[in-house]
Parts: sequence; structure tokens; C-alpha cells
Amino acid sequence: MEREFEDAFLSTSLPIEEFTAEDISSPLYTIYESEDSYYVVIDAPYMDTSSLTIEAHDNILNIEVKLKEKINLGNIGYRLHSCEIFNYRKTISLPPDADVSRLTYSIKSGRIIINIPKKHER
Repeated sequence: MEREFEDAFLSTSLPIEEFTAEDISSPLYTIYESEDSYYVVIDAPYMDTSSLTIEAHDNILNIEVKLKEKINLGNIGYRLHSCEIFNYRKTISLPPDADVSRLTYSIKSGRIIINIPKKHER
């Protein structure tokens, strides 16, 4: 019975999804829209807030932040060999009416919350 279990569930013929360090170091994010602004919420647990850089130009938002310490993904359950991440990096395209010159942000509970006002039509 044990052998049948191994054959059924531990077979190397089963597809194993492969990730790279770049896939993992790209944080999850969500964009919300209100009447006057866009809000980008980025999940960045274990970030070193003093290393955060946010740059925006031509409606492209670039975020990079180092981690407080490296994370070895093999230690937290990922089936990767020697994969460690040291930072988060994300590039996000913004709508044309986003006014990146007035961007503000805050940090709360491992999340970066970016407020980007909309351009006013004149």
C-alpha cells in the first residue's frame, strides 16, 4: 500500500511548477481606483523600509525595496534548490490620467500603499 501511495503521489511524472527567484521577488499588488486617485497596494513582508525606492515617470511605476534579511525559500516549503531572495522589485504600468508628479505613499503592516492622484482636466 505504501508503494502505491508513492507511485500515485510522489511520481516524478507529475508536473511540478517551477519558479525562479525573480518570480518570487516580484511582490503581489492590487490597484484600486477612486473618483480622484489610484491606489497601489503592494505586499512586501520583511521589507527594510529604509531602503525603499519608488520612481515614476511616463506612467510607469518602479518599486524596489531590500529585505531585512535574505529568505531561503527552501526553508519555508518551496521546492527550490538554493533559491534566496534579497529584495522585492516591481514595475507597474499606470493609466494615462495618473499624475505621478503628485505621488505619495505610506507603509502599514508590511504593505506599501501608494496614492497617485488623477490629472485634472482643464
